[in-house]
Amino acid sequence: MAFNTVVNGVVIEQNEDQIKNQTKELMSNTCWLSYCLCCGTGCSNCCDPLFLGTFKFLCCEGLFATAPCYGDEGCFHTLSKCCCLVNVGTFPPGGGANDGVPCFACCNIRCGGEDGQESISKYGQLVRDTFLCSHCLCCGCGCSSPADPLFLGTLKCCCFKTHFSTSPACDEATGCCYTQSKCCCCITAVTLPPGGGKNDGIPVLACCGVTIWSGEAGDVDSDEEARS
Repeated sequence: MAFNTVVNGVVIEQNEDQIKNQTKELMSNTCWLSYCLCCGTGCSNCCDPLFLGTFKFLCCEGLFATAPCYGDEGCFHTLSKCCCLVNVGTFPPGGGANDGVPCFACCNIRCGGEDGQESISKYGQLVRDTFLCSHCLCCGCGCSSPADPLFLGTLKCCCFKTHFSTSPACDEATGCCYTQSKCCCCITAVTLPPGGGKNDGIPVLACCGVTIWSGEAGDVDSDEEARS
């Protein structure tokens, strides 16, 4: 899934894996003021990017990043699916030219908001496949299949944009619950189990910029080599 982000004042297109890797690199290079087992805070440069992060709670996983204030999606756009319920919100009315959101809809009879192009994102396809019970200008709701996916959504508000989707409940690489976020120069992280995944850049213990125990996969390998 393509994700338009702002880096060094330039709009570039990144996929979700690139943003996750960028977040891992950010966490690895963070000056941790304090981190103990499951949570901590640190600092980094103020910009580039202004916002960046990933989050996961059991079977729901997502990410967020800095985005253009006004683009194809307008300045505000939200779409969320939970089980069979779908909610849509856009500003200006009707959303972008090819996001699947109409200006008006009643009992899935739609009017306006689209340009007929075929190339759309998975979020636009979700809106097109949804039975819209009602939609008027800026907001609406509908229903879709209860699974595949169970959770899916996106939110854009000015220069902040986030996506979320269904994921495995417990992943060895990431853990079962975490949040890793950057806002301006402030870095915060919460992980469960302690230290998060094997290669996420999150330490287990750190203080005043010194990582006491990183908890990364390399540490385990080094300990095993030392014992042998």
